[in-house]
Amino acid sequence: MSSEAPAASAAAAPPGPCGTMPAARFFGVFDPRGRADRLDALHRAMASAFADPGWTGADLDGAGAGGDPAARVLRLSVRLPAGLPGATGDPSAWLRRGPGGRIWTGLARIWTPPRPASVEETRPLPAPLRDLDRVASAEAAGRFDELHSAAQAVEGDYALAICDPQVPRLTLLRDAIGAEPLVYARLADGAVAFANWTHALLAIPEVGREPDAQALTDIFACNRPAHGRTAWRGVDEAPAAHVLRVDDRGLRLAPHWTPGPDPALRGLGDDDVVELMLERARLAVDSRWRGLGRSPALLFSGGLDSSLIAALVCTGAGADEVAPAWSSRASSGAEPAERASRLALAARYPGLALHETFSDDADPLDGAEQAWRRMAEPCADAGAGTRFALHGAALAAGADAMLGGFGGDYVISHVLPNYLHDRLRAGAWSEAAAEMRRMRALGSRRRQVLRRALWASSPLASRWRMRRGDGLGESQFGPAPDLATRRRWHAQGHRPWEVGAGSIAEEFRVRMRGRHTWMLCDLHFWDGPATGVAAPPRAVQAYGSPLFDTRVLSAAMAAPPRLQRRGGQVRGLIRAMLERVAPPEVARRPDKSPFQPDAAIMAAARRPILAAGFAEAARHPLWPALVDVARLEADLAALDRGAPAERNARAGGVLRAWFLAEFLRRAAEAP
Repeated sequence: MSSEAPAASAAAAPPGPCGTMPAARFFGVFDPRGRADRLDALHRAMASAFADPGWTGADLDGAGAGGDPAARVLRLSVRLPAGLPGATGDPSAWLRRGPGGRIWTGLARIWTPPRPASVEETRPLPAPLRDLDRVASAEAAGRFDELHSAAQAVEGDYALAICDPQVPRLTLLRDAIGAEPLVYARLADGAVAFANWTHALLAIPEVGREPDAQALTDIFACNRPAHGRTAWRGVDEAPAAHVLRVDDRGLRLAPHWTPGPDPALRGLGDDDVVELMLERARLAVDSRWRGLGRSPALLFSGGLDSSLIAALVCTGAGADEVAPAWSSRASSGAEPAERASRLALAARYPGLALHETFSDDADPLDGAEQAWRRMAEPCADAGAGTRFALHGAALAAGADAMLGGFGGDYVISHVLPNYLHDRLRAGAWSEAAAEMRRMRALGSRRRQVLRRALWASSPLASRWRMRRGDGLGESQFGPAPDLATRRRWHAQGHRPWEVGAGSIAEEFRVRMRGRHTWMLCDLHFWDGPATGVAAPPRAVQAYGSPLFDTRVLSAAMAAPPRLQRRGGQVRGLIRAMLERVAPPEVARRPDKSPFQPDAAIMAAARRPILAAGFAEAARHPLWPALVDVARLEADLAALDRGAPAERNARAGGVLRAWFLAEFLRRAAEAP
C-alpha cells in the first residue's frame, strides 16, 4: 500500500489561484461485504488498462495494507502521466485521508476563494489537492448547500470517489455541470467498480464491451443518452449535480443541485439585474482566466457568448496584458459578418490578440479520436474537428488553458422560442404585444403569430409533434424512430420537443437536463493512433466554460423574461450585458451563422475515407438498426450538390454517421 497522505483539512491552503489539474485518472472497486479476493481480481483487471510505462501512480491495493480500515472494503488507485507538469512529487498524496480511515481521490478545481486558514494550519497544499479536500470536507459535513449556488459556494469542476470504511459506504460526487467524467459499473454480486476513465471499466471482463443501441440512438438523435446512461450496456454515469452512495443496502442517487432562479434578484429593476448578471459573469470569467493555467487563451468565434467572455477578460486585464483569441475563418470566405464582429471587439480592446486559422486547417474527422481516447464515447458533434484544431493551434503557441462560450445558449443567451406563449399564460399583455410586433416586423404573418402564441409552443403541440415524429432535423442519419422511442424522448425532455415546456423556467430546466457535457472537460493530446489507447497523453490543455457557472445560470433564470427581448432582438439579456462592455456592432449583431460553413466542402474532400468507414461498419450487427443506409448513401453522394445550407445539413449527418461507424469499429476491436 502507498504511504499515507497528509491528513485533510478543507482550509489547509492560503488563498491563491486554482492551478491546473494534471491528467489524473482514478479507478477503484468497492465491496461492502469485504471479499478480498474479489476486490483484488477486479482491481487487477482495471489496472491492466494502465499497462503503458508512461504512467506513475499510487494504490490502495491490499498488499501490505495492514490495519488500514479502508482496505477491508476498497481498492483505489490514481495514475498520473509521468512526463506532465503536476505529476511530480509523491503520487500517494493523491490518495487523501481523513479521520476514521476515510479516504478519497479525484479531480477538483474550485472557482471560489477558500476560507481563511486557522493558525494551526501552516502547511500549504498544491492547489489541486487543496481543492480536492475542500469538496470532500463539504461532503463529509453534509453541507451540500456549499456545493452549489449559495453565497459561499464551492463552485467548480470536480469528480470525487470517497470511502467511509466505518459504515462502510462509497460516495461518488460530481459537480453541477459535469465538467469531469465519472462512471461506474454495478456488478452482479453487489460490488461497484468506478473510474473517471471508462476504459478502466471496460477492462473488467464481466462489464464487457457491448455498445448500447438505445443509448447510441439517443446520443446521435438528441445529443445525449438517457439520464445516467452511457454508450455501453455495462457502464453507467454518475450524472452531473448528483451524489451517488453505495452501501450494504444498495445504490442510491440524489441531486445536490437543481437549476432554479436565484432569489437575490427578486424585486430588482432591469438595469440592476443586468449589472448583477454582469458582475457574476465577470467573477466567473476572471476566476477561470486567472486559475486555469499559466498561459490561457480564448476560443473566440465572435458570437455573443464568446464575445462577452473576451470583453470581460480584457476589462479585467492589466494594461500590458495580452489575451490571445483563436478563431476559425472560412476558407471559402463565407462569413464576413463573423470576422467583422471579431475585429470590432479587437479594435475596442488592443490587448485582444486575434489568431485566425482557416477551416481547411482542421480535419472534420478528428472528433472520433478525442472522444474515444478521452471518454470511450462516440463523438456526436460534426464541428468537433474545428474546435480541436483551434485547441491544437493554441497549444502549439504555448496556451495551456482555453476559455470558451460553450453552454451560454442553454440559459443566458437562450432564444426562448416559447416566449410569446409564456407571456400570454402569465398575463403579461404588454410584453406579449411587443413580441407580436417584433415577429410581424420580421415578416411573420398574423396567422403565424397567432399559431406561435396559441399552439406552436404549447405542451399539447409538443406532444402532437412527438406523435408525428416532426422536428428531428435534416442532419439525422438514422431510421425514423418508432412511437415508443419518441414517447421516451418526450418524457425525458430530449430535443426536438423540449420547446414544449410549459413555462420559461421549466424550459431552462429542460435545457440543463439536456446538456451533453463531455465537450466541457480538459483536452488531452496524444502523439497519434499508434501510441494506443493505454498511453498517457503527451500534453493537457485545461478548458473552462465560465457561462456554465451555477451562480450565473441561477441569476439568468431569475431575470425578468422581458430582458430576453430587450431591444427587440432575441437573446436580449446577453446583449444588454454586452452593451456595457462591447461596441454596439457586437452587442446588436445578428445571430451567429453556423460555426463551420465549410463543413460540406471538407466532408466531400474525405468521401473515400467516409465510404470505407461505412462499408466496414455495415458488418457490425447494430449498424442496420442505427442507420438509414439508403439515405446515408444518397447524402454522401450529394455532399457537393444543392444550396450551402442543404449541403451542410447533409455533411452534418454524414460526419456524425462516420463517428458512429468509428465508435463501433473501435468497440469491436480487442482491448
